[in-house]
Amino acid sequence: MRRSAINRLQQWYAWQCDGDWEHGAGIHIATLDNPGWHMTVNLVGTDLEDRPFSTVELNRTDRNWLYCRVAEDKFEGACGPNNLHEMVTTFLDWAAPAGSARAKPKEATRIAHSGPGKR
Repeated sequence: MRRSAINRLQQWYAWQCDGDWEHGAGIHIATLDNPGWHMTVNLVGTDLEDRPFSTVELNRTDRNWLYCRVAEDKFEGACGPNNLHEMVTTFLDWAAPAGSARAKPKEATRIAHSGPGKR
């Protein structure tokens, strides 16, 4: 059974967490007002930092489109309102060879946080 794109993205994120990377830019997913989605992934310090990526540009309709590129050490994706899965999968399919080389996530230094809901 194939894992969902969200599960795969969670696993890739966990592989990157080393006590430092996750405190920087990490992964950001937001909505656009045209409408659509935008995703940025900080590649600095990951196995993808120097990996070539061929820009993806698909313009099917006003609401069915996808644009992905790598620039300035970041994966940047934007897509129509129903193309979020396609955008995340585009990133993950490119990232898979690097991520799959690791047997387990990086070990992170855990820092205790005080306050409600924090351990």
